[in-house]
Amino acid sequence: MDVRRARALPNHRVARGAAVGVLAIALLGVPGSASAIAAGQLDDFQDGTTQDWVDALGGAISPVPPVVLADAGPGGVGDFALRLTSTGAVIGAGSKLVVNNVDPRWQGDYLAAGVDGLMLDVRNVGASDLLLRVAVDGPAVGATGGRWVSPAALIPAQSGWQTVTLSLAPEELLPGDFAATDAEATLANVGVLRLLHASAAGWVGDSIAAQLLIDDIEALPEPRLAATLVIGSLFIRLLGSARRRRRQPSARGGTPAREARATPVAIGGAS
Repeated sequence: MDVRRARALPNHRVARGAAVGVLAIALLGVPGSASAIAAGQLDDFQDGTTQDWVDALGGAISPVPPVVLADAGPGGVGDFALRLTSTGAVIGAGSKLVVNNVDPRWQGDYLAAGVDGLMLDVRNVGASDLLLRVAVDGPAVGATGGRWVSPAALIPAQSGWQTVTLSLAPEELLPGDFAATDAEATLANVGVLRLLHASAAGWVGDSIAAQLLIDDIEALPEPRLAATLVIGSLFIRLLGSARRRRRQPSARGGTPAREARATPVAIGGAS
């Protein structure tokens, strides 16, 4: 079984901004590469566009394409989020919950860039549980080591906002089809990055009637780059916790504190 349940962790949203800055400083001492992908790459949809996340790579156009919604993100007013919809039809475009990105900023050598996972905020607003995976393929079918898929993160139906991580570590990836031969070869030359619902590891995914909100898709660094991130992130988390405590109403009354958003994290990995 390659599915992990979510577990509660502190809010990471504020920590991300500071942590990415800390990562940029840390990367000054790391040998560079010509790869387009970089640790800390972040799509937050704040420009009001899908930032090149599309449901189809050629072929029929989906009747329910990805759209960006204002004020729908975990930050509330002013926070944009990407909405994915699938119809659950037996066949046809839009039947599966799948979204792809082939923009150069998500392509390239993930191994050289030190990227071994994705972190993203998700909210399942549909009636069915989802098993969310990340998948990678080369620039052309058969051009590299084939299609590979991560272990799944369980996103319960009608969930609130959660933070999930999906592994792209080569030793944890699962074959996406029968042509998959070498995960490291694919990760060294990624041409397609995909998010999908799939009950079993596979590139295509399952038909399902569903809606999923997504925000803050971030490329995670491998452990040697992440050590500095952890220090900065923990520091900001502590500051955020102190601020939340100060906003709590006193016994004598006062303005109620704004409800803090819980952000469980589901960590992909073979069990």
